[in-house]
Amino acid sequence: MTKFLLLIICGVWCQQLQAKPDKIEVAVITKQLMAGETHIFYYAFADKDDIYISFRQKEGRGVVLINLIEYPATVRYSFSSKNSEKAYIKDVKKGIYQFSVTNTAKQSCVIAIDIDRRPDTDYKRNFNSSVAFQTKYDTNYATRQEAFVIKQDTIATMVTDRVTRVHSRTTLDREESYEVVTIILPNNTKIFSYYIGVGEAGKKAYKEAVQKFVHSASKAATVIPEIGPLVSLAIEGVNFFTMSSGSDNVRYAMFESEAELKKYIEPGTEKLPIPMKDGNIVSDQGRVTNAKKSNYYLYLKNDNIRDAIDVQVKIVAIQIVTQMGTRTVREAVVTKTITPYMIDAK
Repeated sequence: MTKFLLLIICGVWCQQLQAKPDKIEVAVITKQLMAGETHIFYYAFADKDDIYISFRQKEGRGVVLINLIEYPATVRYSFSSKNSEKAYIKDVKKGIYQFSVTNTAKQSCVIAIDIDRRPDTDYKRNFNSSVAFQTKYDTNYATRQEAFVIKQDTIATMVTDRVTRVHSRTTLDREESYEVVTIILPNNTKIFSYYIGVGEAGKKAYKEAVQKFVHSASKAATVIPEIGPLVSLAIEGVNFFTMSSGSDNVRYAMFESEAELKKYIEPGTEKLPIPMKDGNIVSDQGRVTNAKKSNYYLYLKNDNIRDAIDVQVKIVAIQIVTQMGTRTVREAVVTKTITPYMIDAK
């Protein structure tokens, strides 16, 4: 009888040893998912654990896709649901598991997920299912070809230096009392300056500007004195010219295109174009700091009834000539990696 009782007690005890403990709560999640949004949760499980997933959609009617992935990439379970679903995965390996939840609908939804584990033995009851993350930075080096400036030269050139006779309105052999000077700039011209002077007064004003330039401390003092005032005006914005007075004057207008010039000379029904530079002067000077065209057009108008005028026109172009080269550059390429790890790694 005693032996029989011992066998019964031993059998019950063995069954208790073989029976798995009760389920243990891992996570209770309520989450709003926007349309097309995916959210990922990570949890750790002990060896031989059973995983229980209970899903329900609290708000919304779209299809929600749930994937259980044994990290890093082994899909252990996958299902989709509009309402509710339960899943059971038996005897998983020890490791990290990724729960991926995707709202495939075009509107938002609110979901609730309960995740539980059931260990195979009681001594695994206190296993920590929390997951932490570590960040690693890996540095590799790559080479590339880079363009660089070997040298950059600034070249000043007098591209126009002429005296243009502009006849009066009553000259018998001419219908017009204007002239057009075409300004042709060399390649790579970034800035140009100009001087316009009428008759002897205009010549005198330019000579006085040359003398002032020669006796100045201008950074452009190394250039030929004859073009010095215009070089200084173009590069530094320093003006050595003074206003001059005389008996004759000229009306001028400068244009970027020949089409604008023609509209200005022969106005029709269209709106009269606005010159980029203009004036009614005995002498004048200026600069264009952002030259975009290779040709500019200078209109000179004599409003005298009887007498012709001689107009001195000087144009200095500033070329920026850049010599480029290539070189090999070694660059660090830093890759950031975020990796989950088990807190309870025993």
